[in-house]
Amino acid sequence: MSNLVAAEELGKKANYLAGIQKLTQAIEALPDNEEAKRLLAEFERLKSGQIEKIRVERLNRPKKTFDEILASVPNSELFESHEFKSSRPFAEIETAICAEFQSRQPAYKLNRHPSPNPETFYIDAVQELSTLLATSAGRRQCVIAGGQSKDDETRIFFKIVEYKTEAQIKFSFGNLLGTPGLVNFVPIHSSRGALTEKLQTRITEGVSNVTAIIQGVIGQTDQSTVLK
Repeated sequence: MSNLVAAEELGKKANYLAGIQKLTQAIEALPDNEEAKRLLAEFERLKSGQIEKIRVERLNRPKKTFDEILASVPNSELFESHEFKSSRPFAEIETAICAEFQSRQPAYKLNRHPSPNPETFYIDAVQELSTLLATSAGRRQCVIAGGQSKDDETRIFFKIVEYKTEAQIKFSFGNLLGTPGLVNFVPIHSSRGALTEKLQTRITEGVSNVTAIIQGVIGQTDQSTVLK
């Protein structure tokens, strides 16, 4: 009877697939139990709805993970998101992307975080940029998340957040020489100041560099989809 009771509880949670397993075991032990047979027939009728819900949740889980992560990344809303799809498993893609970041110059610092959802990954990579005088020229933060959306499909999302530097003390001696000691990191966006050609090139290069990394990993030459 324990399997029957467990199946009833699973039914209350709309977990009909697990409930069917319990009811099958219950009927094997008590083949004449009419209540178990009735519930089994009902669960078989309802399981298609659960299967479809699982399919849709899995399909949307990579983007949901990406959006959850971006919610905690300052200034991320100022920059475009991009998407790739691949037939490679998500775990292979994560490992390969991390390896590619570590081989780049200037080096990226990888901040590994556990992903908040199953079958997904999250990579946060930061590249510190320097001037010819070895002072900070800003930083590039790469936020990448993705996951298994189907058995044969992985969705990969990324966003590049670009920062320039501004001297904390604008009239300091170091700043007058172009080598400020203390700086603030300011996102490169029209809402935070005029975009020079050089700064616009920085944004374009950041997206191009990460696109090339992901393309190399997944083995395709198509450009990423830009998300609005």
